[in-house]
Amino acid sequence: MASLYNLTGMTSATTGTGATIALSGTLPDRLSFAQAGAVDGATITYAIEDGVNREIGRAVYNAAGPSLTERSVLNSTSGNAPINLSGTALIFVAVAAEDGRESSQVIYTSGSSLSINYSKGAYVTLYLGHNITSFNIDHWPNSGRARMTIKVCNLGTFNIIFPSTWLAEGGQEPTITPGVDRKDIYTFASDNSGTTVYIYVEGQDFAEIGSVVTLALHPALFIPTPIDLFPAPALLYIEVPPDPPVVTWVEESTDSAPDFDIGLPSGFGDGRDAAAGDDLIIERSTDPATTWTLYLTHTLTTGDLTDDEIELEAADLPNGDYLFRARLDRGSGSVSGNSNLEPVTIEVV
Repeated sequence: MASLYNLTGMTSATTGTGATIALSGTLPDRLSFAQAGAVDGATITYAIEDGVNREIGRAVYNAAGPSLTERSVLNSTSGNAPINLSGTALIFVAVAAEDGRESSQVIYTSGSSLSINYSKGAYVTLYLGHNITSFNIDHWPNSGRARMTIKVCNLGTFNIIFPSTWLAEGGQEPTITPGVDRKDIYTFASDNSGTTVYIYVEGQDFAEIGSVVTLALHPALFIPTPIDLFPAPALLYIEVPPDPPVVTWVEESTDSAPDFDIGLPSGFGDGRDAAAGDDLIIERSTDPATTWTLYLTHTLTTGDLTDDEIELEAADLPNGDYLFRARLDRGSGSVSGNSNLEPVTIEVV
C-alpha cells in the first residue's frame, strides 16, 4: 500500500523520461514531501502535471536530494509510458484507482535477517527458507492505524524470532509451524507508526479440508457376543504411504530445462521407502498459493532405487522464477506428502 501525505506540491527541474525525478521548490500554499511527513524509502503514488501532459505512477521517496526513484507509470497521456519532462513539471502525492485495492508482495528469505517494507504491500506471502533472528517491519504509515497480514509458508523447520519489544497475547511469542509446506497466518498492527507493534495469530498449520483423516472405531466392535465370549481380535490394516522425496535443483540458470537431483526415501521400512513402480510426479508453479502445473512424471525402476539420487530433466521453460515440488504416487490412494519447495531461476540470454 502506497504511503499517503496531505497537501504536497513540488516542482522538478528534471528533463526526459528517466526513472529518477529530482524534487526542487515547494509550490505556494503547499507542503514539501518532508513537511508533509514523508519517510525516506517510502513507496508513494505520485502525479505529474507538465504543460498538457499528465502522469500517475509509483516511486520511492528519497529524503536526500530530495528525489523520487524507481519511477513506475500506472497511466499517462503518453500511451501509459513516461511523459517527457520539460524541466518545469509539478509533482504531487496522489491516490490512484489501484490504491483502493490491497496491494501485496511475495518475499523469499535470503538469510537470517529480514525487514519488510509496509509501503510495498500490506499482504505478504513469505516463503521461509532460513531461521530469522532479526525481523522488522518498516515504513509504517506516519499516522493512524495500520495492519499487515503475513502468510508464512515454511520450506523446512525454520522459525522467526520476533522483536522482544513487540506485544503478543499473554506475552507468548508465536512459534512458526515447522515442516515443509506448513502455512501460518499472522497479523501485525500498529497505531503509532511502528513504535508499538501487536502480533495476532490468525491461524496455524492450515491444510486442505479433507486432507487429514481421523479413524474412529465404534465401541460395539469390542463387545463379544453371548455365543463367542472370547473372539479373536480383528486385524485392521492401513497401508502406509511412502515418505516424500527431496528435490534439489542442479543450479544452472542458463539451462531452460532445469535438472534435478531427486533423493528417494529409503531405510524407513513399513512401506515408507520408495519402491519400483511408484510414480514420481514433479510439479511447477509461479504462484504457489493458487496454481501448480505438472512438469513431468517418471515411473521408478529397480535401477533408480539403487542410486543415492536420480537426475531428471523435462521440457524447456521460459525465463522466470519458479517453485518445484515432488511426490510419490503408489496408486490406490497411497500418495506421499509433497516434498520441499525448490526455487529455480531461469535466465537464458
